[in-house]
Parts: sequence; C-alpha cells; structure tokens
Amino acid sequence: MATTEERIRKMVEDNWDVQGKTLDIDANLADLKEVSSSDMISFFMLLNKEFNVTILPEDFAKLTTMKAMIDHIDSQSG
Repeated sequence: MATTEERIRKMVEDNWDVQGKTLDIDANLADLKEVSSSDMISFFMLLNKEFNVTILPEDFAKLTTMKAMIDHIDSQSG
C-alpha cells in the first residue's frame, strides 16, 4: 500500500496544475501560484474523504505544507 506521502503527492498532482514541478515536502503550499484558497479548501475536503479523517476548518491554516498534512493524517489514523 502506498504511504501517506505518496498518496498526497498523487492527489496534488491530480488536482493542481503543478506538472513538472518538484514539490518539496516542507514547502509552503500557499506559495504555489497555481493554487487558490478555494483550491486548498477543496483539497482538504478530498483529504478527509480519501483518508477517512476529519480536518477541521480551524486546522486548515496550520496545515501549510505536505509534511504538516502527512503528520496530521498519520496522527489521526495511527
């Protein structure tokens, strides 16, 4: 089974126009010019569904990197 990181990377590639870019796990996703705030909210809803977790709206602002998302999801599912 794919790791949380692999699954999130795939979701990012499938949902955001970041083709050809190497995404650093610690990079601030808000710095991606291709991603709007509504894109981020939609992405968090996809994460909730994909991983069967609950990411509350008040947590959105804290989860600014893929690493933060991975840690948050792993803490809920482990």
